[in-house]
Amino acid sequence: MGNAYTAIAGGASSLYYNPAGLGLLNGPDISAMQASLIGGAAYENLSYAQNFSKMPGAWGVEALNMGVGGAEQRDSQNNLTGSFGFQETGYGAGFGLRNVVIPGLSLGGSFQGLSRSLGGSSSDMLYGANLGAQYGPFFDNMVTAGLVLQNGFNGAQNTFDRLPTVLRAGLAVTPIDNLLISADYGNDGDYGIGAEYRIWMFALRAGYMPEGLTFGAGIYYKSMEADVAMVNDPIFGMGERFSINYRFAGKKKEKPLQTYTNSYLDAAKKELNIRNYLSAQLALEEAMGIDPTQIPQIWKEKLKLLQAFNQYLDLKNRPDEVKTLLANDPAAILAQKSIFSYLEGRDGDAMIWASVAAGTAHKSMPYIDFIKTMAYLTSMKVSEGDLLPPAEYVSKKMETALQDIYQKRFANSVRDCQQAIVVNPKESSAWTRLGSAYFAWGHKQEAKKAYQKALELDPKDENLKKFMEIYIK
Repeated sequence: MGNAYTAIAGGASSLYYNPAGLGLLNGPDISAMQASLIGGAAYENLSYAQNFSKMPGAWGVEALNMGVGGAEQRDSQNNLTGSFGFQETGYGAGFGLRNVVIPGLSLGGSFQGLSRSLGGSSSDMLYGANLGAQYGPFFDNMVTAGLVLQNGFNGAQNTFDRLPTVLRAGLAVTPIDNLLISADYGNDGDYGIGAEYRIWMFALRAGYMPEGLTFGAGIYYKSMEADVAMVNDPIFGMGERFSINYRFAGKKKEKPLQTYTNSYLDAAKKELNIRNYLSAQLALEEAMGIDPTQIPQIWKEKLKLLQAFNQYLDLKNRPDEVKTLLANDPAAILAQKSIFSYLEGRDGDAMIWASVAAGTAHKSMPYIDFIKTMAYLTSMKVSEGDLLPPAEYVSKKMETALQDIYQKRFANSVRDCQQAIVVNPKESSAWTRLGSAYFAWGHKQEAKKAYQKALELDPKDENLKKFMEIYIK
């Protein structure tokens, strides 16, 4: 693929292309590669990566070797004195973390050392550090971007040479299922573009870079992947490359990323239960960033609503408001019921609970801001007369419901009773009055259900039993 792997690096081989790709690791991964180049040169690479135990990401190590032998050795008089070889031996270690700072962002770093020897006598050492980033997928899971600074920090021993510092950017697009197109460009003028198309368990690849065309193929079977490619080396020319990769299945059914996703989702639920709404949002965003496919749709919707709530109330910049909602007092608990109703799509209930929360807090400014926020988010109006503690709220609704029945405003009466029931569903008189509103309105079946609920709560109501025997069959 023209070595265009900056945006799509993943697994153990990420150490070579972009260490941020280690953040996408789904389990222990081992990769080996061997390339035969013209002139008797050979290149080998072995890398291994494994997930961290308590955070989304992984660490990895690699070792590499390249050697050329059989070159003629001559003295100052050009007489053949034997042969010599050139060898490079390298090592590297690095890490990658997923969902850093913002959802979908992976960051990573690595260190590498390279020892060079000529003729078995002279030797030197080069070393450098790399920093990488990957972001995506975005645009309907079609695009991934990558950036890597290679050898941003470098040094050497016994030589004036240095590993070149290169900033390389990459972009990968999946325009249709099974087709991947990737491109890289470096500030040194080097570039590459490639494509991969998968058919069942096979993959076909082609690419282009300044040295010329590249092409290859791969086969996938369960946890095993084998690839072969023909590539142009800038020094040794055209050669063949063979690699094999194995991903350990592990003993657990869940992949590590899925485990992390579920852990963050569980953390979000806990934060909601203790009324820490900012932390709940962050935990949900972490879960979404790691693996959005594992998040139930209902929680994706809740995240959008929670983000809107936190943003409109500006909790990030109002620590006192956060403390108010975190407090273990009746008003904060009632506000929590309002927020839960809002997150579950029950906007009417959300406004009812916001009203009694504000009433319980004696209309203090934090709760006035809170109810205004809920009114904005639910597109409902604030009724000043409804800002009452729960018992007073129910009492008022019962009174207005009775007045509405007398004035034949039956729909209003039903609504008042239902609002009272939201606050106190065990109030039998509210169910009785709801039944009466329905009965006066001519809806006997709805009246019967309400009366039956009232009798469940108060089985000793003989007057209601007699009324139902006479008027409701």
